Amino acid sequence: MLSAITSAVIENYCQTHQRLLSLAAKASEEQLQWRATPYSHTIAFHLWHVARWADFMQAAIPGMTPGLQQRLPARTQIWENEALAVRWGFAIAALGYSETGMQMSDEVARQLPFPEKTELLAYVRRAFAAVAEVAHSIDDHQFQEPEQWQPLTAGIWSEGTVGGVILEHIVHDNRHLGAIESLFGLQTGSGTASV
Repeated sequence: MLSAITSAVIENYCQTHQRLLSLAAKASEEQLQWRATPYSHTIAFHLWHVARWADFMQAAIPGMTPGLQQRLPARTQIWENEALAVRWGFAIAALGYSETGMQMSDEVARQLPFPEKTELLAYVRRAFAAVAEVAHSIDDHQFQEPEQWQPLTAGIWSEGTVGGVILEHIVHDNRHLGAIESLFGLQTGSGTASV
């Protein structure tokens, strides 16, 4: 049985993803691609970026500690397995760290040719489901364990705990949820994902 803290953190991480999906499901094709200014990001960009990190996380979690390595089989990213960057016509070299959008220029982000809503949300759903599956494999002991070195995360999460990494992603994902709520609200008059 998980402690209340571990359980709450994992549930909040997954709940943020469900809120993102709920809001995205309400958006039309035009709303997903709409820009508040010529220089701002679209809802589609924010969804893709959060999904890329969820996909990255589901592949990284099994290698974070020796205990997780024993409990979980090695995983690969859906994005890479399905060559989605190539299928969607994205310039792979410009997609930032591990093709997640981190360290990507705003100019490149604005030019990404996102697929139609059905295809984009299919990837987002699969990435969120995959990370929820592995996140629910984390127990109290693993939650507090420091992440071991692994090639996938070298240079981005040094000396943090597994729980700390998940907390960082809750903050990150909720920042993007807030951006999506704002963009949706500007278009519709109501952008909340939690009511």
